[in-house]
Amino acid sequence: MNMKELRHFCAVASELNFRRAAEQLHIAQPALSVSIARFEERMGVALFVRGRRGVMLTEAGKVLLPEAVQILRRSERLRSLAAEADSGDVGILRLAFVGSAPYRLLPRALPRLQRSHPGILLELYEATTDRIIEGLHSRKFDLGVVRYPMDAFPGLKMEVVDEDGYCVALPSGHPLAVREDLSLRELADEPLLVPPREHSPALRAMMLQAFQAQGIMPRIANHQATQPATVLALVEMGAGIALVPSPLVSRVGYRVVFLPLAPDSRFDSGLALLSDPTYRTAHADHFRQALRNGAT
Repeated sequence: MNMKELRHFCAVASELNFRRAAEQLHIAQPALSVSIARFEERMGVALFVRGRRGVMLTEAGKVLLPEAVQILRRSERLRSLAAEADSGDVGILRLAFVGSAPYRLLPRALPRLQRSHPGILLELYEATTDRIIEGLHSRKFDLGVVRYPMDAFPGLKMEVVDEDGYCVALPSGHPLAVREDLSLRELADEPLLVPPREHSPALRAMMLQAFQAQGIMPRIANHQATQPATVLALVEMGAGIALVPSPLVSRVGYRVVFLPLAPDSRFDSGLALLSDPTYRTAHADHFRQALRNGAT
């Protein structure tokens, strides 16, 4: 179907006058007459009756007009949607994140993103770092939020977006729970809950290296967990202690005490944004801006 001819048909049907319709369309009247004749030939029926009393729609023209108007409106909407999608104002942002991201980073950024770009539909996926990296390479995800430090992964760009450090989670009745802070050396004999090697190798290595840098070999607990909620539940049950991101301090519902690490035991950590630099979207850029605005 020729959209120009459809637009010409609607203009003539609205004005019921070729001269006025031609003026509205900014074309010559003979050219409009030719266009209408071609459209009628394409439809296989006469759409207008031309007589001394002017132009009238035939029965076929009357039936066709509402549909033609709807098609034109949809066509305009398609053009508008294409422009909005190109600018990132509408569309889908597929964001994957590790378990600690929802405690501070995402609540800071996502409401800002939805206020500034309400047309963006968020698809959120909680996953381990290795799954996030796999999803970025396969383009299942647009962005990933992971903990750093982490191993280098060729082909991905890393941007540090939040620095939070670690604290110690202890059962509420633990003898060390009355302290103001704790050094890693004081934790050497405590069963330490660490993430499993197959799920979070970089995070596990970072924790163990923090101990080993002080000449300490930590005692690894028999239980393992990857999700913060599970880790805190294990701490509450007395299965061990854990080094957890500082934003989890605000987590309620567990009988767990959080203590900061002593100055000589602290190590840099936080959250980083992972992306494939060859696959950049406007939606991802809007999320980056929301992160920056949320940090101020």
